[in-house]
Order: sequence, then structure tokens, then C-alpha cells
Amino acid sequence: MSTSKIGRTTSNLGHLQRLESLSLTAEGLLLEKAAFPTSLKKLSLSKCRIPWRNMTIIGSSLPNLEVLKLFNNAFKGPEWSPVEGEFPRLKVLFISDSDLVSWRADDIHFPNLESLFLGLMKKLEEIPLGIGHIETLRSIHLHKCSDLVVNSAKQILEEQSSYGNELEVRVNQKKVSVDDS
Repeated sequence: MSTSKIGRTTSNLGHLQRLESLSLTAEGLLLEKAAFPTSLKKLSLSKCRIPWRNMTIIGSSLPNLEVLKLFNNAFKGPEWSPVEGEFPRLKVLFISDSDLVSWRADDIHFPNLESLFLGLMKKLEEIPLGIGHIETLRSIHLHKCSDLVVNSAKQILEEQSSYGNELEVRVNQKKVSVDDS
């Protein structure tokens, strides 16, 4: 499908006001022309190669979004700096196979996040330590991520444990304890 056809198709999605879940695989998706229904609670994107700076479009236009899954370079580029207030209801964030290097985020960016899943994140330097300050965070799952990412997850686990909070961290499906750090 050509980029112009994808643009026309995604701009028509806005009319589906009862749609709550959408999975889209599209190379060259022009997010600026996409109109997603505000009713969406679950969104999965794959192979779109959208610049991370355009994540603002998703965050600001989908106020009910609870689950966001990004696969196979759904977004591209070395840096993601979310904007406060974009993901007020997001509970699950799943990012797999991305070239992301630097992720600058804090608890204010994902105030209701419960689960973070990162897979095949070989270039990512760390999980932002501010993610560990999210009061609703219950689990971090890592699969084939860099040692730097694993170490930052362990640091978040240690900090949460010192506050008496129960955070589950799994690395390649193996549960990590504070003693493992």
C-alpha cells in the first residue's frame, strides 16, 4: 500500500468512535495525517518508523489510551522525551526492537503506568530512573536488553524495595530480587 493510501486510510479511522483496540503494521505511516478515534484504549504499532518526536501526536490525541505496544521500529530515532500530560491513563507500555538510545522520562509522564515491557533494546542506555517513582508501577519485564538497561531496572528495584514497595522485575523471564543486584 502506498504512503498516500495509508494516509487516507488512517485519516478515516477517526470516524470509528467505538473502536477501542487497533493494531497497525505500516511502513512509512504519516502520523501527522492519521486520525485515531479518541475511544482507543489499546494501540499496537509495528514497522511504522515514525520519529519519536511525533509520539506527542499519539499521546495528546488519545486520552483514553491504556495499553501502547510498539514493535519492530514502530518509532525510530535515538531519543524520546515525552511531554507531561500526554499519557494520563496509560497502564501498559511495551517497546520491542527499537533503535532508541536515550529515553528521558519521569513519573509525571506516565502517572498510571503499571507494567513496563522492554525487549530487544540493545542500544537503550537506561530505563529512566524517574519511572521508578511512579506509584502505580508494579512490574518491569526485560527481554534481551543491554546490561545498562538491566542495571537501571535493578537500581529501580532497590530503590522501590527501600521504600517498602513491591515491584517485580523480570529479566529474560527470570525474577530478579534485591539480593541479585
